[in-house]
Amino acid sequence: MDQIFSPNDPIIRQAEYRDLPALEWDGELIHFRRLYREIYQSSIKGNSILWLAETSSSGVVGQIFAQLRSMRIDLADGGMRAYIFGFRVKRSHQNRGIGSKLLDTCEAALLEKGYQYVNLSVSKSNIDALNFYQHRDYAVIGKDPGSWSYYNHKNDLIRVHDPGWRLEKQLVY
Repeated sequence: MDQIFSPNDPIIRQAEYRDLPALEWDGELIHFRRLYREIYQSSIKGNSILWLAETSSSGVVGQIFAQLRSMRIDLADGGMRAYIFGFRVKRSHQNRGIGSKLLDTCEAALLEKGYQYVNLSVSKSNIDALNFYQHRDYAVIGKDPGSWSYYNHKNDLIRVHDPGWRLEKQLVY
């Protein structure tokens, strides 16, 4: 699909501390407040990178995070393999090429850092996302149990179970 950008093209840049409230998307994602802070702190230590897409008229309209190092080295080993997560574009801004621009930026930065593979998980119910990734040369390499947990903004432990597919792309050929 061709990228369709208006004169109000999104700017893709790394997130800064001051951007954390905007990642909550006007309260829609407030439950991730603590998680966003933890991911940002991880980026300061060099273990992750956070990018966002913003427009002058709408503010932050998209985000993508890359885990560089993780305790799960099958996901992110700090040198060869990175893990993409938290990738979303506001519904009102989808199908405008913003997701492609975010993913291109993320992949280029990972390649520049020497990463050879990037992997991610996608919910089995999210067929549109699966098609998007496969169109961009991601291959299904297995199932993902989709079980994880986080503490929300009220400090409640939230357990998530959303089975999915694990996908991988080789960045260098």
